[in-house]
Amino acid sequence: MRRNPHNLLVIKSSIKQKIWHPVYQSMSGFLLSLKIFK
Repeated sequence: MRRNPHNLLVIKSSIKQKIWHPVYQSMSGFLLSLKIFK
């Protein structure tokens, strides 16, 4: 069975997005709150 490398790449990037999007959101929220409190 031959694997499609492009397909694998798309799956990897979508997993990365799913993991990193909430992390990025919480980080930006954290930075925003720091700006507000300064």
